[in-house]
Amino acid sequence: MTENIPPGSASKATASSSDRPGLPYYEKLRRDLRDTLQKKRLLDRNLAAIEEQIYRQETSYLEETSAAGNIVKGFDNYIKANLGLMFNRQIGGQ
Repeated sequence: MTENIPPGSASKATASSSDRPGLPYYEKLRRDLRDTLQKKRLLDRNLAAIEEQIYRQETSYLEETSAAGNIVKGFDNYIKANLGLMFNRQIGGQ
């Protein structure tokens, strides 16, 4: 009796079932989304730890080099101290 079915109606029945993949596809997408969100949370935690480490190292650098000079304050005191030592050596050596 399939010969009595019009050609357009048969293709509509198969097209509608292939347009919606169904529950297994949906469950796979949910698993993928859950896994991806878990990876994102892990990356966010790693990023926060790296940012904290950078902050601690920058703070340490700025505190340790504040007297002589650093990238923020400048190196004038360091250069002046070295020039003074060189000048004293030249005068004392002659």
